[in-house]
Amino acid sequence: MEKLRKREAESKENHRHNSAHLKALQPGIPVHIKDMGTTSTVTRAAKTPRSYMIEIEKGTVRRNRSHVNPIPINKSVSPSVSDKSMSPSVTKQQPQDKALTPLRPLPSPCL
Repeated sequence: MEKLRKREAESKENHRHNSAHLKALQPGIPVHIKDMGTTSTVTRAAKTPRSYMIEIEKGTVRRNRSHVNPIPINKSVSPSVSDKSMSPSVTKQQPQDKALTPLRPLPSPCL
């Protein structure tokens, strides 16, 4: 009975603080480092739990898993990609039905 109460209390605490178990990261995975606002690659797991060694331009940093978000491989940007291909394409949307969006003059402000 005591184990059940303890498990329920832990579940309530986790739910209240919106905690979640995060998946482990493998070396070579591109990641976004939240507190530094940069992207880099995981080199290895650190000795401390849930921490990773990450190679950045200035050297190597250790970050906890909660401060690191993996970047999906199909969305990661490699340095060989030209900037021109990275520019977003602009498409003009046509209104579907002009009868649905009538234009009326704004009422004059009261002075």
